[in-house]
Amino acid sequence: MTGSDRIFTLHDMEPLVRAATLRGWASLVLELGGDPDALLAAARLPGYALEDEDALVPARAAMHLLEASAVDLRCPDFGLRMAHAQDPTALGPLALVLQNTPTVREMIQAAARYLFVHSPSLTLALIPAGPEFPGHVAMRFDMVLDPRPPARQAMDLGLATAHRLLGLVVRSGYRPRAVLLPHSPAAPLSCYVRFFGAEVRPERAHGALIIDEHLMDVPLQDVDETIRRIATSYLDTNYPAPGSSTAGLVRTAMARTAGGRAGASLEQVAKMLALHPRTLQRRLAEEGTGFDHLRDEALRDLAHQYLTESSLSMSHVALALGFSEQSALTRACRRWFGRTPTALRRGNR
Repeated sequence: MTGSDRIFTLHDMEPLVRAATLRGWASLVLELGGDPDALLAAARLPGYALEDEDALVPARAAMHLLEASAVDLRCPDFGLRMAHAQDPTALGPLALVLQNTPTVREMIQAAARYLFVHSPSLTLALIPAGPEFPGHVAMRFDMVLDPRPPARQAMDLGLATAHRLLGLVVRSGYRPRAVLLPHSPAAPLSCYVRFFGAEVRPERAHGALIIDEHLMDVPLQDVDETIRRIATSYLDTNYPAPGSSTAGLVRTAMARTAGGRAGASLEQVAKMLALHPRTLQRRLAEEGTGFDHLRDEALRDLAHQYLTESSLSMSHVALALGFSEQSALTRACRRWFGRTPTALRRGNR
């Protein structure tokens, strides 16, 4: 078995990511005085798991590896530090598409379309930033693993890598207006501000880079349309997009609604998918699920994120999830997790 053929799975249907997402991990661990083999073993990954960047590793194991590295090495900004080792080549064939798109907007749209090739557990959407940031757009990231594991370091790495790649491709014209974190900062907030060179706002529903709308139409340099066409054709032929089921499309649509996953209604999602609400319900029923079930899953994942990765008060968490009172949050958590919100938060500290 060659390196590029290796797939390390924990169980059937485990989401997989390219080992290139962990580029720089081993050297950073050594720099901090850690033992890469021991950390890999704790994440249930063999010692050779990262030797070939085209190998596939379980997404949850990769996230666990990052979290454990940050804790064991007492390095809360581990994900930010790792991003310094990332460059366009880490994206494999996707890099050729992104480096040869005519404008920044088209580059981000292409990244959103093909990001699953690099990491199917991460989605990207370019949406209006809303009244909080007039004249800006949000390059927004979401984790789509179910259930969602602790992902502070993975999200930090994703945002930091996107920030660095935009700087490398767009060059001097790029600087974010703000950065949104979907968790309480693992490291001092000053570390994030220094890395991104921008205001950082933690404990948001989604991770995002807030970018000036005018930057979207800036033309990229040294673009080769032929290379982009060939690379796009290669990706379309060799990497069929996941989530082609109606349930998968609904989950993606929920993750991309401006109001957040928990706020998506049947009518909103049906409109996004160009379906009549009754047609959407019928197709979900044919797949053995339903819209209310999928929305409940989205609420559960968002609740877990807020309770384990932020310091928001219980009343604010209840409000963010659309509950009229805190007791409703408690009942929901007992149903989802078999624990109260306080016990869930305490167990993840």
